[in-house]
Amino acid sequence: MSDRYLLPVGRHFQPGGVNPTWSIGESEEFVSLRDYREGDSLRKIHWASTAKRSKPVVKEYQDEFFVRHSMILETMTEDSAVLEEAVSLASSLILKMGDTDGLIDLIYMTDSPQLLTTGRGYAQTNQQLEALATLSKSTRTFGDLANVVKCQSKRMSGCYLIFTEWDDTHQQLLFELKNAGIPTMVFLISQVSSALWHLPETVINLTPGSLAEELVV
Repeated sequence: MSDRYLLPVGRHFQPGGVNPTWSIGESEEFVSLRDYREGDSLRKIHWASTAKRSKPVVKEYQDEFFVRHSMILETMTEDSAVLEEAVSLASSLILKMGDTDGLIDLIYMTDSPQLLTTGRGYAQTNQQLEALATLSKSTRTFGDLANVVKCQSKRMSGCYLIFTEWDDTHQQLLFELKNAGIPTMVFLISQVSSALWHLPETVINLTPGSLAEELVV
């Protein structure tokens, strides 16, 4: 796969550093301890210090700028061959991005929204690849996936989107991400000609069975 399909490595402000809410195993990298304040997350409580002082003590994280790219994978297609191609493309992109210093959020649907993050303090790349290897068609709607993506958009430095269909819902999601200033790389895997889809020029239309050849250039 050509490097031209990779998004620029732009850093994005993350208040409080790596947010442990989505962490597979909470990172213990913090800069200081302080007394609990109303509204602090219980996840930030430092239990050893709390027990020692007999009052709540929380960990204070350092604000950081770092890369956090999202990989959005549509899994609602009835065509198993197309889904297999979409999964293969997602895996290739994840491996291609594996050397970058940042986080990768893989977002897709099964019977519920799934988000798996790799990077410092989070899962390893092979855990995302294993999840993709066992993935099957979702019965949820693309609208359900789009809502999850919109909720996560403030975290994104950039967003890869792998679609298997194209309609107004897909176009609206892309519009909202771009309107928020988020760099995007959009792939549509379909037998249908891009002319019939009336695709924006920025959407890369790929033919099932020919992805390897089409993504070399």
